[in-house]
Amino acid sequence: MNEANIRDKIAANLSILDSSLQLIKTEYYLPNAHGTRGFVDILAKDKQGTFVIIEIKKSNKSAREAIHEVLKYTEGLKENKSLKDDEIRSIIVSTEWSELLVPFSSFVSKVDFELLGYQIDISTCTDIFTTKKIVPLVISNERMLSDLHMYYLYTSKESLSKGIKSIIQCYEKKGVNDYLLVKLKNKKDSDFMVYTTSQCLSEDEYLKKIHLDQESYEDFDEDYLNELSGIDKTNYLHGLVILDSQPWPYSEGVNVGSPAKFGYDILETGWEVLDIIKGGALNENELLDDELIINELKGYEGKNRQILKRSFHSLHNLKKLTCEVERCLEHNNIWLSGVKKALADIQNKIQKYESFSADIYIFNPSNTIQTINLFIQSAINGEDTTQWIPRYYIDLKCDETLYKYYGCLVESNSSVRNSTLQEVLENFYEGSATNYLMSHIYGGYEPRDSEISSTYGLEYNNYFVEFDELLNQRQAYHYNGFSYVPSDAVHPYQGIHNFFESRNEFCKEVVDFYNTHVQDGLFTVNISV
Repeated sequence: MNEANIRDKIAANLSILDSSLQLIKTEYYLPNAHGTRGFVDILAKDKQGTFVIIEIKKSNKSAREAIHEVLKYTEGLKENKSLKDDEIRSIIVSTEWSELLVPFSSFVSKVDFELLGYQIDISTCTDIFTTKKIVPLVISNERMLSDLHMYYLYTSKESLSKGIKSIIQCYEKKGVNDYLLVKLKNKKDSDFMVYTTSQCLSEDEYLKKIHLDQESYEDFDEDYLNELSGIDKTNYLHGLVILDSQPWPYSEGVNVGSPAKFGYDILETGWEVLDIIKGGALNENELLDDELIINELKGYEGKNRQILKRSFHSLHNLKKLTCEVERCLEHNNIWLSGVKKALADIQNKIQKYESFSADIYIFNPSNTIQTINLFIQSAINGEDTTQWIPRYYIDLKCDETLYKYYGCLVESNSSVRNSTLQEVLENFYEGSATNYLMSHIYGGYEPRDSEISSTYGLEYNNYFVEFDELLNQRQAYHYNGFSYVPSDAVHPYQGIHNFFESRNEFCKEVVDFYNTHVQDGLFTVNISV
């Protein structure tokens, strides 16, 4: 039975794919001036009035062409009938899926229209017996380093070498092939450190390890897992399977790391990078240089919700960036609305220019109490204080005009009395210092920070400034949640400085709290996880 026979039998019995399908035409011709003309095997419609493209393939050789043809015909039909993505579906029907499954799965995860796959069995009587719906694989080939880091301390080169060998062996015994080990030396003394993390696995890979050795993962809570989503689910599984399970590496000291801790508490406090050891696919990537690795460990990818740093020069990059911003600012709705407004505004502006360049930087530690302490401690030590100030900026350069979108903290205008630190602890942490400090184990991120900070007088805000360099003119705007309205220019650091002056007693409370409960980076209250 050839593909034409299969096509005709399916067209005569579309219910084997979907009971609501109605045939429009077989070998539907798609004319197009841009090279996408061709014949769709079967064009149908469903009960919602959605067009359905059905492509038939019989062999592995022809199956390899399926993805290309589905994309070509989908775009052609959209253009010919002026369709939106949600007004079209595509179905691939094939007798062979061994070479098609992986590209099909990857394609499904990337396109905006619905794409389904079915495997068909053909009997010697040339009848189609059954169809089986294809479940796409979870493709996790893209590099995504875990935000859950560990670092191990050593006092000599000998113990360092022993530790590195032990860390690699532990990764291998846990079935982890793709890992990073950063060797560091403390400039102040002779101590050494190995800072490490690994590639995230897919959810299925984590669960497979758990189910194969349930005794070792007796703390696994499936009900709790089902309450999580996204990076929170990945972090729970990664911590359980990779970090908390034996064997554990040899070391003379061990601590939990995070992108924020690596970027500020380690690299900015006297630790010098000596070497980077890459394992598995990370070692095979000759373009993965040390600077890129360090930036990803600092969290510049935005996956840890605290830092995002990007440059973009095309509309395609801009659309991809929107997803990364949504992940980074998931819990900061004020800044998220401001950045999304800015990106939409940028998308409109760049249509007028042949070329443009743009940079985005988001620093969203999401714990303004911790920010206050770090700022004051740096000021006392004569260090750079601006490194701790939450902010974002998007700089768009088009010809002689610079458009600057930015967000910062400002003092609240509310007439409600501002809370003391003790009141904040009572209202949000059950009056417990331990409950508050728990977030510091993984960098201090507090999802409720925009709500909490407003109770003691700080708010997140969004602004926009347009600079015409040719005319030397500047116009400033404030984003009120709906549109840009003219305003005075606000310096991104001005709000936090004003807060220190007006809320001196609160700031003193914060510093006293940290001096009491945290000494030399260690908690003086009992923190258990």
